[in-house]
Amino acid sequence: FLGAGISVSTGNEPRPPTGTELANQLAKRIEYTGLDKSLSKVAQYYELERGRNGLIQYLIKVIGAPQFEPLQTHKIIVRLPFKIIITTNYDRLIELAFDQIKKPFVRVVGNSDIAFVDESKRLLIKWHGSIEQPDSIIITEDDYLNFFNILPTVSIVLKSYFATKTLLFLGYSLSDENFRRVFTGVTTDLARYRRMAYAVQLSPTHYDQLWWRNK
Repeated sequence: FLGAGISVSTGNEPRPPTGTELANQLAKRIEYTGLDKSLSKVAQYYELERGRNGLIQYLIKVIGAPQFEPLQTHKIIVRLPFKIIITTNYDRLIELAFDQIKKPFVRVVGNSDIAFVDESKRLLIKWHGSIEQPDSIIITEDDYLNFFNILPTVSIVLKSYFATKTLLFLGYSLSDENFRRVFTGVTTDLARYRRMAYAVQLSPTHYDQLWWRNK
């Protein structure tokens, strides 16, 4: 399960912004002064100020830039023996990494994509959409509220994986409310039979460690 942190590099390679960086960029452009600086809140304000078209156009500009190339991290990840990769990233860096090593994969962005899942190929689920498909982007508070209505089939598949697979989270802050809602709902239903999940975190707070250990 991949978050924006996998694209952070200690080198000088051009890369897409992290969620926090993107929220700050959007906030600056509309002079947002609210206390809640989360990406979904700021993106919602941006959409209200500049319209959906303005929001998506900016995302395409900063995330879909052609100079972005897979980092070593992406190349390592696609070589790992995981059959399923889920990501909330809008960029195409994982797809490009797959292409570079010539490994076939199936990408799921919308509900109809589920019909083309092939067990012989790697599966890449882009939970929050993909930058070259503007209608698929999940970023504002309204998007999150409507997620289960917009992507009912994808939601069912995700819930089944949360219930039946052992998850490894990389570069993911675990603070996304949409994710917490799904993960907590599924694992609560399973009670003590829920699968163990693992997360690699850079500097987790003591509170986060306690909260997630209990989950």
